[in-house]
This record gives sequence, C-alpha cells and structure tokens, in this order.
Amino acid sequence: MAIVSISQIKHRRGNLEDLPQLASGELGWAIDARKLYIGNGNTKEGAPEIGNTEILTEYSDIIALLTAYTYKGTDAGYTVSTGLDANSPTTRSIQQKLDDFVNVKDFGATGDGTTDDTDAINRALYELYCRDGNLISNAAVRRALYFPAGMYIVSDPVLIPPYATLRGAGLDCTVIKQITASTVVAKVVDSLQQEDAAQGNNSATMSQYIEINGITFKQADTLTGDPAAYTNIEDVFIISTGLQIAFANCKFEGPFVDHSTTNYINLANPDGVSNKACFRLNSPTGISGASYNVTFRNCEFSSHTYGITLQDTAVYNVCMDQCYFSYLYSGVNVDTDPVGVRITNSLFNYIYSQGIYSSSAGVVSAFNTFLDVGVNFLGIASTTAVSPVIEYDSDDCSSICDYFVRSSTAQAMYPNVEYNDNAVYTVTPGSRIQYGNYCEESGRVATLTDNTSGNTFLTFDTTKVTGAFIDYSLTRGTTAAKTGTLVLSVFNGNATVDDNNTDNGSNPQVSFSTNVVGSDVDITYDTTSGTGNNAIIKY
Repeated sequence: MAIVSISQIKHRRGNLEDLPQLASGELGWAIDARKLYIGNGNTKEGAPEIGNTEILTEYSDIIALLTAYTYKGTDAGYTVSTGLDANSPTTRSIQQKLDDFVNVKDFGATGDGTTDDTDAINRALYELYCRDGNLISNAAVRRALYFPAGMYIVSDPVLIPPYATLRGAGLDCTVIKQITASTVVAKVVDSLQQEDAAQGNNSATMSQYIEINGITFKQADTLTGDPAAYTNIEDVFIISTGLQIAFANCKFEGPFVDHSTTNYINLANPDGVSNKACFRLNSPTGISGASYNVTFRNCEFSSHTYGITLQDTAVYNVCMDQCYFSYLYSGVNVDTDPVGVRITNSLFNYIYSQGIYSSSAGVVSAFNTFLDVGVNFLGIASTTAVSPVIEYDSDDCSSICDYFVRSSTAQAMYPNVEYNDNAVYTVTPGSRIQYGNYCEESGRVATLTDNTSGNTFLTFDTTKVTGAFIDYSLTRGTTAAKTGTLVLSVFNGNATVDDNNTDNGSNPQVSFSTNVVGSDVDITYDTTSGTGNNAIIKY
C-alpha cells in the first residue's frame, strides 16, 4: 500500500515476558533478552496478521526462526518431489537437518594441537552412544562423529563405545595424539564406557559394531636415544573384546621417532624394554566375551616394537588387507592361539626381525611384499640376516605367493619362511611349493659342458636337506636324449646319488656323482668327449 503518513517512531522497553502487543511501526526492546521487535499493524492496513515481528540482531536465534527445510535438488535441472506430490513436499526443521551430522567440535573439542580435548571427545562419545546406558534399541540417538582435520591432544584414553562410527579427514590430517606417558591413545569400551576387565558389568552392552575411518592415533613422539631409558611405553590402540570392528584408512603410530638408527628398539631383547604394539587385541583376565571379525583395510602401523599383537584363544577372524608396516621390531605377532588370522596384499619394510611371527595355527600370509625385513635395518641388499622374514611355530599356517626382496646370502642364513618342522604350506612365486618338510621347486634349465669331469650341477645344505628327488629331461645334440630321476640320499656326512633313467636308444653319455664339502653336498656331472655338444638339462 502507499505510505499515507510519516510520524515519529515510538518505542517501548522492558523484559521480554512483559512485551505487549506493539502498535503499527512501534519498536519494543527486550532488555533481558537483548532482542528487538516491531509491531505488525492491523489487517486493515494490510498486515498479514496481528502481532510483533522480531528484528534480527546478533542475539537472535536464527536457527529457530528458520522453521522449515525442504530438499530441492535443483542441480539436477528440476525440483525433486520429496512428498506424495509437488504440492506436498516433505519439510523438516533446520535444527533437524543440521543434527543429521555431528562434529566433535560441537562438543567443545578444538583440534588446535594445544588444548586438551580428552573430555570433549569422550563427552561426545558418551552423549551419542552411551546416554541410554545399556539400551541397544535406541538407534535414533546415534550419529557418525566427524573429526575435522587437526591435532586433537588427549591426556587419558579415548573411550570408544558400541555402535560408534568415527570419521576423520584422512591419515595425518586428523590426528589424535596422546601426551601422557604409559597411557594408551584409545580403546574400545562397553555401553557404560567401562574399560578392560570391567566391560559387561552392570548389564552393559559389550563393544560391537564399531567403524573408524581416516584417523591417525599417535603416541607422544619424544622417545629417542638409549632404549634402556624407556620405562613408560604403552600400546597405541587396544581392543579387549569386540564384535564386528572395522578400521579403514587409519594410522597407528608409536612413540619412536628416531628412524635413522636402531637405538629406539632394544634389538637384543625388545620384550625386556617394551612388548607393546601399535595395536593390541587380547582378552585380559576376568573379561567375558570374545572378539570376532576385526578388520583393517589400508591402515598403517609404525614406530613401535610390534605392529599388531594378537593374543588369546577367544580371538576369531582378524584380517589385514592393503596395510603398511614400517619401523618396527616385528610386524605381526600372533600368540596364544587366535583363530583365522589373514594378512594379505600388504607391504612390510624397515622391520628389524620377522615381518610375521606366529605360534598359533591357521595364520595365512598371502600376496604380501617384504622388503627390508629381518636384516637389522641394513636394507634389501644386506648379506647379514637376524631372522626369517616369516616364522611359523605351529602347524596349519601358510605363505601363498608372498614376494621377498632379499639377498641369497641372507636367505642362506635364515630362510624367507621358517616352518620349524611344522606342517606349513608355502608357495613362492617362480620358486617353490612347500608342504612342511617337503619342498617342490619350480622347473629350471642348465647347460652341462661338453668333455668335462667333476663340475657342480646342484648344491644342497646337508643341515637342511637329507634327501631329494630331481626329475629331469636331458638332450645332447639332436640325437641323444634321456629322461630320469636323480635320487639323493644324505646321512652322517655321506651322500650318494642314483640315476634312474631311460634313454632314447642313443645314450647322451652324461653321468652324475656326489662330493661332500663341509656341510654342503654337490651333485657333480661328467660328460664324455666325442660328441662335440654340450648337454641341456631341464629339471
């Protein structure tokens, strides 16, 4: 409507609860709430309704004023129909919309690398997942908790309850760092945030259905120099018991930062200083319940004594895929009979001793790559070894198509896969298949020089080999050939070889014998003169 008059603006002031109906254009100032209102006027003047309208100030609750949200999806080129039809859209309040996503900073965490965020993080976890105690039916209160990029300092363990979903911004982007010595960075707990052996008390729900993605868990990085001084070392992350717990794109980093030397690990006896790990899964005394289906995908474990330690008979199906183990005394340590441990498609590098050690049955290593492992951090060309790359101290374990980058001298000192006389199955690409004490190597080709005597064909270490069968096919020139099996027998420093063969009617004139030199036995060959041809043997 047209402006019919301009008059002096009147105003009132008082407490919000005493604010009356204001006249048209009249201002009302609520002193206690610091809010400003203006009178709508009457409907005869054209006002849509009689009342007061709030004028926005810095103290206005904008979220409360925005009462409705409707998804439109106009980027698709049209407005999406969210209801029964275009005239009946589904609407929600702005508060409901924003509450779909929870940021840990909403609970007071800062991620500034200085402030202690322990209470804020655990408060967020409690409010989202523990407020209803042991009631597992109230799924509506649960939300994925987002940790924006930053360094979140903690001085006590982060207590991760059942049904928790934690999302970070990525490895070394979102970092939760423990600054208190001898304190774990994080652990899973029950629905009352009870820890370790107290889990399950007061009818609490045990840890289960937890998912963590894109977060680095880090111990204080202050440990360098003499390892004898390390008396307050702790694991990075602990699971005492849990069901269906998944980690993806996470990093578990220990306290040792001096990667240029081996001082940060007591190499002679790491257990004498620290038997701690980047990740530990075990069941402490007094806890009830087992751990099932704990998985790691594209995770990293570094700068500690062990990468992953698995202990207890009540641990089932732990899988590591596409992971990276580095700067450790040992990569994966399996003890006290966990069942169904699988390590696949992973990389082990800068590992002082074993990449994988297990005294439990049923551990499978498959399609992994082992670089600087078991050679005292001296590199892949090292001729000195301190351990096998994989060591199995129980039956029913396997190494399938693992790839080892190691010098032959180092392999002679300690094998790539040490089976310790157990029933272990190994398949080495392009090399061998091993079933416990029985090893079948891949086919090879050699040239046996014409008109020579006592040349070495094959050499065996008598401390490891007491017998062998060498199947072969031999040709000499275009007419002479034979096929057979060399049977080697070694006992008490003596060795014999028998040649069981059939020729094609034209004897190629090649014979075999043995020669013992120290702990080695050579299978040697003689080739008679007269043919003018070397012999070609495929075996």
